[in-house]
Amino acid sequence: MHKYRLALTSSILIILVSLISFWKINQIFFQQDEWLGLGGAIYRQETLGTLGSIFQVFNFQNRNESTRFLPITSIANHFLYNNFRLNTGAYGLLSLTIVIICALLINSIVYKLTNSHLISTITSLLWITNNLAYQAITWIGTMVPSLLTVLFFLLGLYFLLVYNKKKKSYLYVVSIICVTLSLFSKESSVFYLITYSMVICFFFKEGFNKFKKIKLVVLLFIPLFIGLIFPRLLFSLYNQNNFSPSVASANKVEIVYNFFLIPAKSLFHVYFPQKKIYELTYLANNIHYSAQTNGFVVESIITDALSLLIAFYFMLIIFIVILLTKIEHRKIILFSLISFFASTLPFVIFKNDAAVLENRFYIFLALWASLLLSSIIFALFSRFGKFRNILMISVLGPIIFYYVSGIHKSLAQDILVGNYRKDIINTVSEIKSELKKNNVFYFYTNNNGFYEFQSGFGQTLAVFLYDSGKIPKGVLIDKDYWDPSFEGLKSFNQGKFGYFMTYTRLVEALKNNKDINLDSVYSFYWDPQKHTVKNVSDDIREKLKKDTTNEKTSL
Repeated sequence: MHKYRLALTSSILIILVSLISFWKINQIFFQQDEWLGLGGAIYRQETLGTLGSIFQVFNFQNRNESTRFLPITSIANHFLYNNFRLNTGAYGLLSLTIVIICALLINSIVYKLTNSHLISTITSLLWITNNLAYQAITWIGTMVPSLLTVLFFLLGLYFLLVYNKKKKSYLYVVSIICVTLSLFSKESSVFYLITYSMVICFFFKEGFNKFKKIKLVVLLFIPLFIGLIFPRLLFSLYNQNNFSPSVASANKVEIVYNFFLIPAKSLFHVYFPQKKIYELTYLANNIHYSAQTNGFVVESIITDALSLLIAFYFMLIIFIVILLTKIEHRKIILFSLISFFASTLPFVIFKNDAAVLENRFYIFLALWASLLLSSIIFALFSRFGKFRNILMISVLGPIIFYYVSGIHKSLAQDILVGNYRKDIINTVSEIKSELKKNNVFYFYTNNNGFYEFQSGFGQTLAVFLYDSGKIPKGVLIDKDYWDPSFEGLKSFNQGKFGYFMTYTRLVEALKNNKDINLDSVYSFYWDPQKHTVKNVSDDIREKLKKDTTNEKTSL
């Protein structure tokens, strides 16, 4: 009975900390990839219908810039974008729900591995609140692949451990299916092969001889074949050989370099917010290299050097703990450490110019780093008997509190920026009823362009105003308009669409497109200091009347 009370208390605490950490997540807004994702979903739904859109997932003849066979992510995004549309709060609440489920799974998995509710609870809390994995939870554009791959990976690991206890073959089959779905969500879970193999070799005992363990490990290659190898064989039949994500591939020298560097420095990075990492780097630079003022050098070379130094001392502590601790503690520490290093391997093949990886890539690393830290502290304090739990909470409790405060700060900043962007879009929406067949938009700030969105605002406008029925469908998936620096006027089947940030280019385009009535030009001025947007269409139209009829264009 006591065991169940502890399990219930642990689960309630995990849910409460999750809610406290992300209680404002329903106020987040689209940032970048979401606009193109939503535009694509609407376009495919209207062009192909639901079944046709889903079938596109399996269309091996599609010549994209890169080919990634991620049907779970594609199908999930299709249904989410088409049902949630611009209801960004729904995406946030869904993300929080998945995170809570994942945290509860981590709690159950770690307990099965350690038989300690304290380790399992703290590991879950450290993972939830990890600041460097924050992006994977709050960025709508990456939420689906990042969280779904973790969810299915954890489900597979959970069923693997249940199989160890109950010895029912169907449970192992379910585990295989789950990890396949994880690979169908995002390829970064490919390291499962190492982690799952260690679970079988280290934690499977009763009823499992060496031959049976080898057999189970061999079967783990099935998801690898189904999820990664087989689709690429099919793609190759259609001469589609570019399988990498939208990240530049590293050369052979860089891969070798990354193989050693990324795991080492990530052991330091994963425990600190990115901002704090660079603050520490600049502090070290000012002490030892005060003459160095080049930001790129400081945030790359010096950050790498400092990261490796701190990681070295951390590894030294780990090995000392391993040597001094009991075998049952040693096993879980080694398991979490190896799993941590294994989870960095998917990223060694990509070019990494920045010292710190993209934050969302740390979602798996944060899991094993959390288990590693909690198991080390537990091992160190195990000799203090009944005071162990109090000491462990005293050390790790403040860390969790610090992480939660970091999430609150990051969320507050993201919400603030999101509110500015909402104000812009809401102001533009006032002209929705005025739109014509051909529409041109001009956004500017002191004639220096408009870059308040992380992606091209032209495509964002098209997505937001599409339900007016006056926006050409092709703009929704046009990557030119999604490019933040693009300005131009294009013709589509349903009409013309233009977006400009430079007045002279606007004038030139209107001179070359005499069929565009000036009443179809909508102009807005953004004040970056006041964070306000103003409809100045009437003023700009009056100016355009003069400048489009004269040979000389005024500035």
